[in-house]
Amino acid sequence: PDVDVVITTYELTKMIKEAGLDFPTLEPERVDLPFGFKSGAGMLFGTTGGVTEAVLRFAGLTLGIPRLDPVTFRQLRGLKPIRAAEVVLGDRTIKVAIVYGLGEAQKLVDDIQQGKVHYDLVEVMACPGGCMGGAGQPVTKNGLIRTARQEGIYQIDTMIQTQNSKDNPYLQQLYSKTLGSPNHGASHDLLHTSYSPRRRIEASEMVLQEGTEALARLDVCIGSNCHLKGGHDLLRQLLLHLEENGNEHLFDINATFCNEACEGGPCVLLNGTLLERCTLSDLTRRLDLVVAEAESC
Repeated sequence: PDVDVVITTYELTKMIKEAGLDFPTLEPERVDLPFGFKSGAGMLFGTTGGVTEAVLRFAGLTLGIPRLDPVTFRQLRGLKPIRAAEVVLGDRTIKVAIVYGLGEAQKLVDDIQQGKVHYDLVEVMACPGGCMGGAGQPVTKNGLIRTARQEGIYQIDTMIQTQNSKDNPYLQQLYSKTLGSPNHGASHDLLHTSYSPRRRIEASEMVLQEGTEALARLDVCIGSNCHLKGGHDLLRQLLLHLEENGNEHLFDINATFCNEACEGGPCVLLNGTLLERCTLSDLTRRLDLVVAEAESC
């Protein structure tokens, strides 16, 4: 059945404890096949520009260039948020762009849509520097550490005999037995997707306070980005402030999950007007104005 299974961190931790797993004391061992076999191109996926380099290695084979020196793609490497390059493969010149960070990606998309630039291939990674700077990695603000991680990935790539994803025998087996021809049939259905903007959860599902004489409605975003920027704390402080001042009956308070303005978090909708980078003092000032205006009428 099509059922989404959601396991909370608490439940997962409980399952691990009940199974008697103590990760610090576990003996290291090889990864089960086929996951233990990798190509150099697969390793490059862990850093910004790595997917592009892997694609171009495959393109080189397709165009009849049997082996490409990794130095060929040196211009793709680095940690600048936006990079562009022209790569010559045989008699063809391929224009590529590499970007990480969704804010930088939006700038690049805007330039493409406005016709300022054109690329044959665009790689986008959300995390700073790619997966090596993403979730699950030790937090660092030191650019030297990211550089060292990236160089480590490049070094591993040079030490692996199979440097092209296409040459991975387990990948070949997967295509021959299950996926079929690339970009057709099962491989297309299973490996391709499409996107459309949508709200994840409706704010009306999380009504926290209904004012009996409501003068205004506030929708406080507690989605992931706003939460990290203080959305939950702002909501808690707001409810406490209204209670302490005896004004809770004057406002409807709701929690919502994304106003599509993540860069400006924490965000609040006040009677439908989006307020960005909200603080408690800013909100209370605006609410005082709402109360004063109502009293003057």
